[in-house]
Amino acid sequence: MKKNVFFAIFAIFSAGFSAFGEEKSFDQELSLWKKSSARQVFVDRDCKAEGESSIRIENGGTFSRVFELKPDTEYELTFYVKGKDIESGKNRGGRIMLHDGKKKWGRITSAPMGRGALETGTFDWRLGKGRIKSSEWGKTVRIDLAIRGKGTIWFDEVRFREAGKIEKAGSFRQTFTDGFQLLALVPQGCFGFFEPGEKVEFRIFSQSKSKNPEYALTVKDETGKNIFTIPRRKLEEHFEIPGQPCGYYVVEADFFADGKKARSLQSAFAVSRKFEKRDPFFQMGYGAHQDFYDAFKRIGVGTICFKFFWSNDFKKKRTPETLWQINYNCYKRYLEGDDFELVGGIGSVVPRKEGNPEKLAEGFPLLTPEMLEFRKKFIDLVLKAANGKVKTWSFQAEIPSSATMKHKYSGTWSEAMFNFMTMTRMGSRQVRKALPGAKIRAGGNNVRHYLHTIEPIVMGDLVNDFDQYMIDAYTGNWDLGQGSATIPEASLMGFYQDASKLSATLGKGKIIGNAETGYCIPYGSPFDRGLAVTQAELTSRIIAISKAGPVAYFEIHMPIKTPPKAEPKDASGYMTTCWKPVWFGNKVYQVPLPGGAMYATAAHELAFVRSFSYFSEDRTYGATFTKPDGSALLMLWNVEKTVPFTFDFPAEVRMVSMYGRETRLPAGRHTLSLSSAPVYLTVKMPVKKLTEQVKAALAKQSPQFRCAGYFT
Repeated sequence: MKKNVFFAIFAIFSAGFSAFGEEKSFDQELSLWKKSSARQVFVDRDCKAEGESSIRIENGGTFSRVFELKPDTEYELTFYVKGKDIESGKNRGGRIMLHDGKKKWGRITSAPMGRGALETGTFDWRLGKGRIKSSEWGKTVRIDLAIRGKGTIWFDEVRFREAGKIEKAGSFRQTFTDGFQLLALVPQGCFGFFEPGEKVEFRIFSQSKSKNPEYALTVKDETGKNIFTIPRRKLEEHFEIPGQPCGYYVVEADFFADGKKARSLQSAFAVSRKFEKRDPFFQMGYGAHQDFYDAFKRIGVGTICFKFFWSNDFKKKRTPETLWQINYNCYKRYLEGDDFELVGGIGSVVPRKEGNPEKLAEGFPLLTPEMLEFRKKFIDLVLKAANGKVKTWSFQAEIPSSATMKHKYSGTWSEAMFNFMTMTRMGSRQVRKALPGAKIRAGGNNVRHYLHTIEPIVMGDLVNDFDQYMIDAYTGNWDLGQGSATIPEASLMGFYQDASKLSATLGKGKIIGNAETGYCIPYGSPFDRGLAVTQAELTSRIIAISKAGPVAYFEIHMPIKTPPKAEPKDASGYMTTCWKPVWFGNKVYQVPLPGGAMYATAAHELAFVRSFSYFSEDRTYGATFTKPDGSALLMLWNVEKTVPFTFDFPAEVRMVSMYGRETRLPAGRHTLSLSSAPVYLTVKMPVKKLTEQVKAALAKQSPQFRCAGYFT
């Protein structure tokens, strides 16, 4: 197609999209960008994060576009970026440059294009964002997607939008006066969980010198609807809320001392059904202290993986017996109970602090024969205490982290690989000698591309010493307080599929495990908005993708964290998903986070389902499953915005929100509102037929024109 004909056709389609007010995708707007050279910039239909294609830039190329800016307006630039063999060094690397058309230059510096706005090496798809203020750039800004030096970089879904003012989420607590020295608002029930219709009880713990302390509160559900109010009155030690249907609820309370507002404080509770049977797929490990035995049963956890730490402070001269006692005190109730499937996890990493600094300086290895003998005695104690109740054993290490975190672990690839292989081999053979029928899990790689380099060497060396391969399926930035997270849809299924292929190559079958994934949020995050909600949505989607993939079990890293002695500051990163600890002096209580209500819903709706299909259409994702009773389960969500989806359901639909709120829809046509929070739809019909019809409806309701032909 000739260039002028192409632009004429593109103009017709653009006018059509604009007339209906629909946002054009990156694929549709490629003609508005300029490339430095046909030998440096390409449309790549085989490598993409979303849509139909990405832009591949090689060896010094640039892809540019000029955007007009409104006065006193802030804009947001979002993009996906991926790199391969990007050269490092002075004035080298992938970057996004800004230029005002005159003399001013700048760079996008937010994650992942941080550290001087350079990306080097090889990495998978990451989501990045940047803010641009017209007050700093004038009437226009040119954006250059570029690579300097050798290598290849891909950009996809580059979007430039008006952002307006950034609203801060704030904190779940605020202090106005010193009227209260201590204050905590704590739900009762089972760690803040209640059954549908059950009366909800709260305790108020307070310490105040005021002669007339008062309080007032409102309770809202996850939709923002006000469902209960207590007008301002004398402070009480407890209050009650009428029973509610399944969902997530936030309490907003104000506290007054001597007539003045002294503090505001949020708390929360969740309402969900109890479990008749829990799916072993839902596993917990780090953070699974025995104090939370009933809490984990309540949210649907089916498997507990003990994380037995054998290398805890050798310098304190602890014996294997004393170290085992510390571990046992954490897991005693699980070992004595019969409510969970149990996995014995034996750490296969040595912290650098355990080594002798003088010997390490001379080049001696971090792992010594003395350590291995200590570990062998420790495992003997574990096996004896388990008394045959633990049939599955796990040997886990993130080799890339051990190899690159020199301040914390071995710091070299060869030693990190050697340490894991040696400890896994010895531990596996020790377990199998004591328990000939034991199942051994091994792995823990947390960087996808090492599945093609490091992992075949390591796991190939151990091929006779394990039964099932596992990974720690992180896909980018996991600390939401440090920048935007990489959405799981960009590469998680690919990570699973690559791990599955490696497992099959090693003769271990296609089914793998996800031994760790999680998101960290600031401790002070509010319960009803901001990063706590984002964390719940992302984790919900990870669970859906995991259930749809070749994955036997999924473990959240730190569903709850055993609290430190001092209460964290609001901005402190705090890795916990299901509950937030709150302090009253030296006592710590637990309040459900959005992630807790999300998890209980996922564990209910996805229990024992069989995966059928995982698909997407224009940033809307879907997964279909067959439920144990034969009915079809459909999950739908959009990764970017709220969109309508109209569908003719041939039978009654049981629709459940991410937080468990249930609605019944009669057979017929319905328009659903799809957002970043997945919705569960159960229909009594063949799953194959439902999948085909949903895919067809999504395709019909998505933009059909993709404008990428000019660059081929």
